[in-house]
Amino acid sequence: MATSGLFSPMCEGKEGKETIRLLQWLLSKGKSIEMAEGNFVFQRIVTCAQENVAEFMASTSSIAKAYDLWGDEDTNEQAKPKKSARSKYIPSVLTAVEIPAEGASYNPSLDSYLEYVGQIAKEEAKVLANEKRNNRMFVKTVEDQYLAPVFKSGEEIFDTILETEVKEEVKGEDAVDFPVTDDQTAKNPTKLPKKLAGHELVKEKKLRAKSQQLESLKSIKKAVKKTIEDRENLALSRAKQRTIDNLTKNKKLGRGKYEKLLEPALLTSELTGSMRTVKCNTSIFRERINSLQKRNILPIAGDHQKKALKQRLKAKFVEKRSVKEITKGSVSSKCLIVVTQFSMLANLSPLVEL
Repeated sequence: MATSGLFSPMCEGKEGKETIRLLQWLLSKGKSIEMAEGNFVFQRIVTCAQENVAEFMASTSSIAKAYDLWGDEDTNEQAKPKKSARSKYIPSVLTAVEIPAEGASYNPSLDSYLEYVGQIAKEEAKVLANEKRNNRMFVKTVEDQYLAPVFKSGEEIFDTILETEVKEEVKGEDAVDFPVTDDQTAKNPTKLPKKLAGHELVKEKKLRAKSQQLESLKSIKKAVKKTIEDRENLALSRAKQRTIDNLTKNKKLGRGKYEKLLEPALLTSELTGSMRTVKCNTSIFRERINSLQKRNILPIAGDHQKKALKQRLKAKFVEKRSVKEITKGSVSSKCLIVVTQFSMLANLSPLVEL
């Protein structure tokens, strides 16, 4: 802050700067400051503040508005805390706690109980039907298909050979007739005008079709407009369905697969009038975990995936023999003994001749 040389030592202290700033704010608001006649120090501080009121107003207006302590209106607006993008993410719209059906009660009415049990029976029947279908698909293995051939008698084999020979002869007889080419039509002058007339008819048909299209231009425009609207509506419906699926369906968060919790069903013999004697089939802890997994909050654990080894990289064994590896009784040691004996005989050969 620029001050005059006479008053600068007095205004540089911490207390002096604070008082100058307060006086500058009061002067910027247009308020008058009353000074005592004998207090020369305060007069000097006020003069320092008056010199730099314009700079203070420019700095405060660009940064922020000053808060008026004596004002009537509440101008102290608190800044809203910043929220992360993760806080806005909605994993699922499904309810945390599902209300069970009326038939699942310990003392239900007859109609509600029969409806509830019938629904569970239908779900179990679907599961059994899927298991049967899968078993039917994988009944026959590769061994059953290829290692159990059907044996034919000699007469059946002879009949099949005769049938194939007869079919080949018939095909050979049918292949005698050759189609008529364009060269043959060029040689016959009577066929040329017919051919030209056919080309003219084709051209006339094309021209007629084009004229009909020009006449029906309005209907074509309507059809095109309708197809565009249908496609836009289809795209909107697909986008809506996609958002609904993202908010309602289960997503794959872990390695495992989500399995729906089986709803408990009491038999007629297990139904009791009091809640004390009722048999408990499930646990609250298991239901809570299943609910969190269903709402895409908790990942589902599964088996660890084993890393597949690369088949193209194969181990290569190389045998490198050295002198140190030769031991008593090994193949290499026996070979050395034979070689030494042969060399000794070669050296003694002139003595043997003598």
